Amino acid sequence: MATSPNVKSVEKSLNDYLQIMKKSKYKIVKDDISINYALLSRSISFSLNHIKYYSCIKKKDKDLIMSALISYWLIKLNPFIINNKKIPDYKKTTFTEGLVLYILINTIRKLTRNKEFAISKEYYKILITQALHTWNLSEDAFVMLAISLFEMGRNHYD
Repeated sequence: MATSPNVKSVEKSLNDYLQIMKKSKYKIVKDDISINYALLSRSISFSLNHIKYYSCIKKKDKDLIMSALISYWLIKLNPFIINNKKIPDYKKTTFTEGLVLYILINTIRKLTRNKEFAISKEYYKILITQALHTWNLSEDAFVMLAISLFEMGRNHYD
């Protein structure tokens, strides 16, 4: 995700994530998803407006902060609707969280140049998905969550 994101950059991440989801148990594909472009644009707009509050952050960390901000607003505004009735409701509600986790992990991989970094332990996947889905995180707390993931990627745990 670039420092100046746009709808196309989020759509690219969505398409990459859908390639993974196509192979999953529920096989979510692009035709199953409706995108509310007004909400998607608003997510990006809010992120661009709020990045200025993080001006003390080093330039190289701007990509991480921007990915975190976009992720935060994607979760809050949820511009993606899954229309496939065969997919269980719980999977529909966690779709955006999975996309956000994908965006954050790929940003961390690029920044740390750690191609193997992944949230490999199921515990972390569950904890982070639960945090994204059920905790009422503030924007700052969400940015700190992204920074914590970045530190995990830099220190790459066993």
